[in-house]
Amino acid sequence: MSGRQPKPAAAGAFGLMGRWPAVLVLAGLLFGGYVLVANQLAAKAAEGRLAAHTRVIAVPLWHYDLEHSVEYLALACASEGYRRLEIFDIQGDSAFRHTPPPLEGFERALAKLHLLPTVTLSAPVDYAGEFIGTVVVEWLNHSLYQHLYVFFALVLALAVAYLYARVVHAKGELSERVQARTAELAASNESLQAQIRVRQRAENALSRSGKSFRTILDSIDATIY
Repeated sequence: MSGRQPKPAAAGAFGLMGRWPAVLVLAGLLFGGYVLVANQLAAKAAEGRLAAHTRVIAVPLWHYDLEHSVEYLALACASEGYRRLEIFDIQGDSAFRHTPPPLEGFERALAKLHLLPTVTLSAPVDYAGEFIGTVVVEWLNHSLYQHLYVFFALVLALAVAYLYARVVHAKGELSERVQARTAELAASNESLQAQIRVRQRAENALSRSGKSFRTILDSIDATIY
């Protein structure tokens, strides 16, 4: 009995099981590339938000209304995660500086481990097309939490793929064993049938021989009497 070729799904599972270390390495490289690109995009988005903040405070700064500017910038620090915000005038001298309270607890530990990196961003302040100063901030990148979500999703997807490959692999092995056992039973059955045919031929020949022998004996008896 000729062996059957494995099904495409089973063959793919066999290949995946054999290349699993390479799959893990590739997944790690893809995740590392994602982290780099995501951090760059997050920094670009933070620069865009900082530019929007500078447009809001441009008018009060032009009129030396620091009170409203300070209130707005304090809110911006709290919402954006700025660890330091400083405004420089056109001569480069510091006109205002705001430092939020230090980090505490879990975020402080993550920052010390550089898992929450601090990025320095700057944006010019323009009023009616005239440069009037620069805003410089130290922005705390909170993309780590998004990276963790992606990481756990990737781990879950790999776990599902691995379990699926294991199930298909086991199914393929079971199918091969069933096919091998079926071939053995078919061969055994064919051998049994051959033995039965040989036995039937022998019994038929013996039966014919017995009939011939009885016919001869009957003829002999008839001749004698």
